[in-house]
Parts: sequence; structure tokens; C-alpha cells
Amino acid sequence: CSDPEIRMDMVLQPGDIQFLHNHQTWHARTAYQDHVDEESKRHLLRLWLSTPNGWDLPPQFAERYGNIERGSLRGGIRVAGQTLVAPLEAS
Repeated sequence: CSDPEIRMDMVLQPGDIQFLHNHQTWHARTAYQDHVDEESKRHLLRLWLSTPNGWDLPPQFAERYGNIERGSLRGGIRVAGQTLVAPLEAS
């Protein structure tokens, strides 16, 4: 990801959306310093999609995702006892 010959740097602006396929695209992020002003803070939503016709994953992914079979629910961050929410408005 860090080789300048093959990488692409992006600066996202308000309203931008970025789609990456975690199992096909190597990607990384640089450090981010959020604004002190509440009105200027970043509001970032992350979504993991697992399609019914997706690929089986290599066995090495089983520890992280649990089920690696095609079409299974995988990806994301799950914490026991927590309800998943995706607020559209920043708090």
C-alpha cells in the first residue's frame, strides 16, 4: 500500500463516499486529527456488505470473520450485548 508506484492518495470531502472491497483492494489510512469544534467534527459511517454470491474466503480469515463460506454474514465489528446502530446525524 505504501509503494508510490502503485498507490493512490485520496482526500475525502464532506459528502464523499468511498467503496473498497477489503478482500481485493489493499488499502490503508493515514492518521486523522479531528476538529476541536463540535460543528466541524467528522461523522464517519462504515458499512460491511456480505453478498449472497460473494467469494469463499481463505481459511486464514476464519479467526476474524467466523464463517468464511460464500453468502455468510461476515465482516464488521460485533460486540456481545451491543446493539448495532448507524446514526445519520452526528452527535
